[in-house]
Amino acid sequence: MMAPAIALLRNRWVLLIGGLVYMGLIWSIFLVVNHQEIVRAELLRSPTSVHKQDVMEMYESLGRQESWVEDDVMLMRLTEALVYQGRGAEARKISQGLLLKNPKDHSLRFQVALALHNAGLYEEAESHFSILLGERGDK
Repeated sequence: MMAPAIALLRNRWVLLIGGLVYMGLIWSIFLVVNHQEIVRAELLRSPTSVHKQDVMEMYESLGRQESWVEDDVMLMRLTEALVYQGRGAEARKISQGLLLKNPKDHSLRFQVALALHNAGLYEEAESHFSILLGERGDK
C-alpha cells in the first residue's frame, strides 16, 4: 500500500496544477514588485495606452525626488499621457518646468508646443512655435 503523499506525487495532474499555481504566484509577485517599472516602460512605448490611474500616480510622485524625474524624455511622455487624458493644466505645469530647465533644447520645445496644441491650448503653443520659427530664421 502506497502512502497518500506518494500517490499524489505520482498523479501527473496534481503536479501540473500545483506547478501552474506556483508559477502564477511567482508571476503575480513579480507584477506587484515591478509595477512602477512596467508603467514607465509602457509610458515610453505608448503614452496614450497607459491606464489613467497609473498616469496620475506618476504625476503625484513628481514631488518625491525619484531618479526617473530627472529624465526629460520620461517627463515629456508623462506630459503627452496627461494631454491625452484631458489633464491640460498638469501637462502645462510639467512642460513649463522642462522648458525652464532646458530653454535651448529645440526638440523639447517642439514637443511641448505639440503637446499644448493637442491639449487645445493654441495660443501657448503658437508662442512656442513662433520661438522655434524665429530661431530657425536666425540661422
